[in-house]
Amino acid sequence: MASKTTADDVAWNLEPLVDGQGDQGVDQLLDETQRRAEAFAQQHAGRVHELDGPGLAAAMRELEQLNDLAARAGNYAMLRFSVDTADPQIGALLQRVQEKGTAIETRLLFFELEWAALDDERAEEMLAADGLDTSRHFLRSARRYRPHLLTEPEEKILAEKSVSGSSAWSRLFSEHTSAITVDLPGEAQPVALDSALSRLMSPDRPTREQSAAAITEALEPGLRTRAFIFNTLLGDKATDDRLRHYPHWLAARNLSNEASDESVQALVDAVVGRYALPQRWYRLKARLLGLDRLKDFDRMAAVTEEDPEYGWEEARETVLSAYREFSSDLGTTAQRFFDEPYIDAPVRPAKRGGPSAPTRPPASIPI
Repeated sequence: MASKTTADDVAWNLEPLVDGQGDQGVDQLLDETQRRAEAFAQQHAGRVHELDGPGLAAAMRELEQLNDLAARAGNYAMLRFSVDTADPQIGALLQRVQEKGTAIETRLLFFELEWAALDDERAEEMLAADGLDTSRHFLRSARRYRPHLLTEPEEKILAEKSVSGSSAWSRLFSEHTSAITVDLPGEAQPVALDSALSRLMSPDRPTREQSAAAITEALEPGLRTRAFIFNTLLGDKATDDRLRHYPHWLAARNLSNEASDESVQALVDAVVGRYALPQRWYRLKARLLGLDRLKDFDRMAAVTEEDPEYGWEEARETVLSAYREFSSDLGTTAQRFFDEPYIDAPVRPAKRGGPSAPTRPPASIPI
């Protein structure tokens, strides 16, 4: 009888991203991207306004391919880093990818800047061409940033400084938080922070209280360093917002999300105006738990005495059935995560916390 699959058996395979060539494949992808980016720049820099519709479509196809090459290399490095933030070789690979990716980004910056500088009538004329079905929305969206774009030399400086600035601080924060372990009562060895946090959902109140105290103690040693990193990142964002003339701290995010400032403010006002709802819920939850008042470690507590455990196969089917019942297309997409495989389930030392690892190109290649 075949043994059942457990979470410890489920690890992703990243090699298809780099054609099975590992770190060497990363460098090959980025070298090819750099070579083609240089050729693209030589052909189009200073001449974007001269493109006709078919020429714009051809340029966008090349940029899409450049983005795919760089994204495969960048995602390979980032995903490897997410499962082991303490490995110096993986860290060196990630740094190399970020540096090479930034070099590619700076070489291609001209395209978005020149595209944004076109007058609206000329841009719309070009956008009417065939062959832009996968690019038309992006090209229109990119023009919304016109009031916030700097000159090409200034944009290059910001891009190159980000490697030793915000990107470096974000990586340091990930390394610090991923290294946190918690000494929990009853455990022979310290456990990862995510595992300790899961104890706060226990139906047993002493378990929650003891776990909360242990987590607080584990978080204390690096608190000042993490706070400094966080404040530095906030300061870096404030500088960017000021240089790009964003009117308030949410404006850049709203523009990226294609949401108006007014709609986001309406959402904020609606939430703030309904604070009574979560307060009411917490009062009800206290009664369900038989408590006069909730403590901080009670907020995530289960409201039943049951503490069921689910095996990997049962959990997988629960997730997939939920996706399938909502949408057959989503069900098919979710199935690929298990089949290909795209999931890394084991708890590992120095693994980055959170339910998922974001994937993105190593630099903001303009497509």
